[in-house]
Amino acid sequence: MAEENRDSDADHLIQRQALELEKLRAEVALARSQVTFLGQFSRLMWPMITSAVTVGVSLAALIVSLVTSNRQARLQYEQDDQKLFAANLDTATNDTLGTTRRLTSIWTLSSFWHDDKHEQLLAETLSALLTSPGDKTIGLAAADAIGLAITDAMDEATKSRRAALLYGTTGTWNVGTVIRQQKFLMGSDTHPCSSEDNDDYRVEATRQAIRRNWEYLRNTHFWAADLTGARLYLADLSGAFLRDAKLNRADLRGASVEAADLTDACVSGANIHDLKGTPKAPADFRSWALEHDAVDMSEHDFDAWRAAGFPKPRDWNAWRTAKFPVGQSGAPATR
Repeated sequence: MAEENRDSDADHLIQRQALELEKLRAEVALARSQVTFLGQFSRLMWPMITSAVTVGVSLAALIVSLVTSNRQARLQYEQDDQKLFAANLDTATNDTLGTTRRLTSIWTLSSFWHDDKHEQLLAETLSALLTSPGDKTIGLAAADAIGLAITDAMDEATKSRRAALLYGTTGTWNVGTVIRQQKFLMGSDTHPCSSEDNDDYRVEATRQAIRRNWEYLRNTHFWAADLTGARLYLADLSGAFLRDAKLNRADLRGASVEAADLTDACVSGANIHDLKGTPKAPADFRSWALEHDAVDMSEHDFDAWRAAGFPKPRDWNAWRTAKFPVGQSGAPATR
């Protein structure tokens, strides 16, 4: 019995020694692996790689969250923007409301020109408001709002598109929204040059809507438009189609009329002082215009004549020969 116990203890000792030897080999192998370049790299870099992956995953999750939030915010902004636009359209066009509320909404609408998606509806609505019956301040406010459709900061394509939308274009011969409203008031078949002066405040509002964008009226379609008395000094009317347009007493001082067509335009009393460019027609426009009772006056003299109510001289030829002098009252000096 004692012999058997001694054999069992010897076996256990051998097994234990074998296990310790295996453990020692593993430790030696680990030590050797850490001594190699790959082992050192793994030992040093693996924690950093693990951390970098964790940070990358977190960053990706943050970016996805920000993009999603931005899209949601943009969608909410567009929805709020559309609601505000619709609400102001409704108020501005509601003639049962007070003038102050409507004026406030018209001015608010003018701020929506910044977004091209609104421009068509803005042009149609504001042009319609030009001819709004009742309080004339509504039409004049609409004219001011239309004047903000084109600004110097805009690119050329936007300026051209909006000028065409509001005033028509010789490119397609479409009639602009402002001119359409003027034609509606005056009658589509009315020839302004052969008709009496139209003092309707709604027609005047359409003239103001044109004047407000004097900086860019290139290639516009003003056929038979009524621009009586319009202050278009320094206006850019290059390439404009002004055939049969009524320009009586308009201030065209310093305006650019390069390649503009003014065939059969009525220009009695129009100030053509210091015009820029050569119109397409009529030939020798300056001489033609002066023969049709246009004037060539300084800003001071023309404003004085305007303030006096544009009294006619007794002898227009004599006044033209004298180079259009005016007295202290603003009346022609040779009257």
